[in-house]
Amino acid sequence: MHILDAIHRVFSSSGKKAQRPHKTNHTTNRHVLKLPPIIKHLPVSEPRIPSADLNCIRELKSQVWDLQQQLSEARTENKLLKRLQHRHTVALQHFQDSEGSVSEILTSHRNEARVLQGTLHETRTCRDNLSRQLQTTENKLLSIKDRYLHLQLLSQDHSLLEREDLTSRLCRASAELEHKDKRILVWSNRRVG
Repeated sequence: MHILDAIHRVFSSSGKKAQRPHKTNHTTNRHVLKLPPIIKHLPVSEPRIPSADLNCIRELKSQVWDLQQQLSEARTENKLLKRLQHRHTVALQHFQDSEGSVSEILTSHRNEARVLQGTLHETRTCRDNLSRQLQTTENKLLSIKDRYLHLQLLSQDHSLLEREDLTSRLCRASAELEHKDKRILVWSNRRVG
């Protein structure tokens, strides 16, 4: 477009109007319109940019650079966040797996605790029963010992007529007492065991 404007200026600056050729005989010389030579390199000056526009361009370039830096930082941060998310996903999966095994362990522990509580209750009931039986047996033993002492005192009394009868009763009481002692020993062993 600049070249066309330059050519137009060259023609308009000569100040001469193009003359029409006179009509002549065909055999005569013809007038040929001569054009000025085409200049190969026309100096094209760069348009001047106002300083305000230059400042605006510099500011926009600075903003572009800042945005590129922010974009680079955001990409780096995004990579780090993806790595962190992957680690959290792995940790969460591990936690969920271990949580399942923990719940199974807790369920097993609760069941075992119930069984042990039932066994403890039965043991306490059995202990209480044995304790009552032992108390009853001890009371019987004390009663038998009292009778034995009484019979022994009677056997030592010479005034009684039926000493032989008393001796036989004393032997039976001694045997019964020995039998009761053995039973008490058995009950005591059961209670300890």
